[in-house]
Amino acid sequence: MRFRLRTLLIVLALLPPLLAIGQDKSDPGAAVIGEWEVVEMVYNATVQDFGGESGGWFIFEKASFFRVFDVRGLNDVRRGKMGRGVPYIIRPKEIDFLPRPQTNEVGVEEAIWEIRDGKLRVAWREGIGPRPTDFDDAYKDRRVTLFVLKKVK
Repeated sequence: MRFRLRTLLIVLALLPPLLAIGQDKSDPGAAVIGEWEVVEMVYNATVQDFGGESGGWFIFEKASFFRVFDVRGLNDVRRGKMGRGVPYIIRPKEIDFLPRPQTNEVGVEEAIWEIRDGKLRVAWREGIGPRPTDFDDAYKDRRVTLFVLKKVK
């Protein structure tokens, strides 16, 4: 019995990263793979003004996510110098950002996403909390952040 329980716990611990790695191009989330520039952001229930500059970038790889704030960080990701990104699992309309292996991060950050008019919209609740139900939550709830991104690569 003890051996079976230990095996079950190991399988449950390994399942989310394996699911993320096992996603293929027929996956509805395949459209997010690539580099996206932040063009709009609602943070703390306030539309952010980037003063004509970039608001940063999201890079979605097959099973890793990176968020960078400047061109230097973007170039580091492109050269593979950023190490492992944040593992994620993507489903239609939902993304779960998982804790990175070998870090003190805990919990799953739950987000919603959609691609509309060629732009990716992603919204998540800052800190651990329930998944936002609507992108407009960002205008009403100070803990929900909305990103609007355009595809760069």
